[in-house]
Amino acid sequence: YPFTAMESDILTVSDIRKSFPVEGNFHFRFRTTVEDNKGSATVWLDIADDTAPVPTYQGQIFIKALQLPPFSNQSLTKPTRKTYKTSSTVSKPMAKPMAKPQAKPQPKPHHPASEPGEFIEFEKPKASERSHSAKPKQDPAMELNTEELRKKREEKIEATAKQKSEDAKESWRKHQKLIEDKKEAHRVYGPNIDKWETQNWQKNNLITLLSTLHNVIWEGSGWKPIGPGDLISSKNVKTNYLKSIQIIHPDKHQNDPPHIQYISERLFGAVSEAWKNYQGNQ
Repeated sequence: YPFTAMESDILTVSDIRKSFPVEGNFHFRFRTTVEDNKGSATVWLDIADDTAPVPTYQGQIFIKALQLPPFSNQSLTKPTRKTYKTSSTVSKPMAKPMAKPQAKPQPKPHHPASEPGEFIEFEKPKASERSHSAKPKQDPAMELNTEELRKKREEKIEATAKQKSEDAKESWRKHQKLIEDKKEAHRVYGPNIDKWETQNWQKNNLITLLSTLHNVIWEGSGWKPIGPGDLISSKNVKTNYLKSIQIIHPDKHQNDPPHIQYISERLFGAVSEAWKNYQGNQ
């Protein structure tokens, strides 16, 4: 973010605080490098004095901001301005992030370690800076086990696919056999059902179908014969119609022999159509 005009040529923490885009009371921590007889290290420096110069890192300013609880104006005191010697003048940062410059020696920044309220936090080395130990060789026995597991998995997948293929073929064979068996049932039982369903090229009414249902239904169905006298009132017609549907509905005979499936389909279709015509005439 851009800074406002500074009071001097040195960029201080006070300048950062004045131009910070978020309102509130913040504590700032700045990223920089320190050098000693063992080399250089990247650290985050806490600066409590607003008049202190701002440390830089690779020519740019990196800040961690911690928002503090609000305080009254009476509890805030203006810090005493102190003078710090710096080896170079800190340039104002641009509004847009600067491109990373080529590596070059950086002047050692001023870090007043004796000032109260200032602490140094050392950063952990980056993953790219850590020493990469040699990758341990894989145990040959483990490689063999992995190969065996892969082979077993492929064999299992192949066996499953083969089983599904066999199941599909068996299902198709059963379906074809059922079709052939129903064709045979039509040859044996179809003519008798045709006579029961129609007379003189016309569809029989519901009362006729129910009173003669025992002539075409399969043996052991549970249907008890009824006569026309049992179907005088519309209430009796509906009662006997519902009883017949409970017996001849095709869904109840999915696992029965093919000839029973064929007969139930034919009888259910005829009785259902006759019931619709009966209701339309009431």
